[in-house]
Amino acid sequence: MTDTYPGLQYQRSPIPAYPAFADHEFSVQLGGIAYQFRMQWNAVGGFWAMSIYDADGTPRIEGRKLVQGWQPVDKIPGARPSDGVLVVDGKADVDVPYAQADLGVAVLPVFVTLVREE
Repeated sequence: MTDTYPGLQYQRSPIPAYPAFADHEFSVQLGGIAYQFRMQWNAVGGFWAMSIYDADGTPRIEGRKLVQGWQPVDKIPGARPSDGVLVVDGKADVDVPYAQADLGVAVLPVFVTLVREE
């Protein structure tokens, strides 16, 4: 249970992470809406960048650096705070640089929503 929203609890859904592929795309449902994600490794800067597109390819955000504890996006239609929010969790000691292999472990994109307690 959350203190702010009685009767609700946080549900955390990790976004797929494929650190072996320096540039990859995949589809994800957020709040019942289909999105295309693109993850790109920036070897010079030592960080992963995330882009999000609507199902038809319309860009929502492009090339946002993933930094632990930071919300890489704040406004996605159908995924506003009442439906959920994207955050970056993990176990990184520093924001950047980190290793390519840290995606999904030290740098973990997560979609957080509120659901009714069971």
